[in-house]
Amino acid sequence: MARPHRYPRMKLRCLLLLLVGCGGGAGDGEPAALIVPVVLDTLRSDTISRTLTVVGRLLPAPGGAAALSAPMDAMVRRVRVSVGDRVGRGEVLVELDAPELAGQAAALRAQADAATANAVRQRRLLSEGITSRRSVEEQEAVATAAEAAARAAEALLVRGNLVSPLSGIVAQVLVQPGERVAAGQGLAAVVDDGTLDLVAAVPAADLGLLRVGQLAAITVEGSATVEHGRIQAIAPSVDTMTNAAQVLVRVTGSGSRLRSGSSAEARVSVETRRGVLVVPDSALVLVGNAFQVFVLGPDSIVRGHPVVVGARQAGRAEITGDLVAGQVIVTAGAYGLPDSSRVTLRQAAP
Repeated sequence: MARPHRYPRMKLRCLLLLLVGCGGGAGDGEPAALIVPVVLDTLRSDTISRTLTVVGRLLPAPGGAAALSAPMDAMVRRVRVSVGDRVGRGEVLVELDAPELAGQAAALRAQADAATANAVRQRRLLSEGITSRRSVEEQEAVATAAEAAARAAEALLVRGNLVSPLSGIVAQVLVQPGERVAAGQGLAAVVDDGTLDLVAAVPAADLGLLRVGQLAAITVEGSATVEHGRIQAIAPSVDTMTNAAQVLVRVTGSGSRLRSGSSAEARVSVETRRGVLVVPDSALVLVGNAFQVFVLGPDSIVRGHPVVVGARQAGRAEITGDLVAGQVIVTAGAYGLPDSSRVTLRQAAP
């Protein structure tokens, strides 16, 4: 039960003695009067914010996730990280060993060196008039192609040390040392958890309340921790199947407090209402399809007044109806309270 507001000018915490029979006493054979504990407070105007709650899933921001795969057939020589480790950009995560590729790279380098030396020799012979320019050009073309092949093999060999392309946290490690992997096989994944996006589908009826830049309070399912973000983008079109559009709320600087893939909700402040009547949620009683608030009259009779509920925030609700600030209302214990009951006040025990 939400804690009602209490104001220093009128602390009306009390017990109400409901005279259910409103007739004779126990000596006349009537049932004993029913004592119902309630809390009273003064109705007043206040400020309340209207919020819209959207539910979605946390995902890495664009460019905030990287999946590393094997560039060639190889053997895993060493895995330097574990899931959950924080890594920096350029840090080596997995080392691969590819003996066949190393031998091939060495052979191609030898061929390239030999072709280059031959091209140099042919150029010297041309200067001495012993060979033709065509022979020189052909040999230089062979040397160029051999050098390109050797460099490509050497570059591929260097890629056997897989490095993280971004700073973040290791989300997956898919291999173990000594395991043979094929080209293209996934090895590890890194996520930048410092910036995450809450992607939510918002009904078309609520889209008009949202604007890019609005503040949002984000909570993850099962956690009381609140992070803060802003609406980053709103899809320009509505899905005809769901009648909803995608809204993206960006959360930055959350570190390890939020996890990619988690279900989360964002409470977006869409409107601030000032000078309106505000009551605790516990003062609202649902009668049929409408709400009522019980008001204590000068004749000590409690009467229900129908109200329309507006904005809600943190256990409080805006109401409109035939009520005015300064009236005394039942803020707790109103559920099941008989309407138009004559009451007398008894001071609550300290």
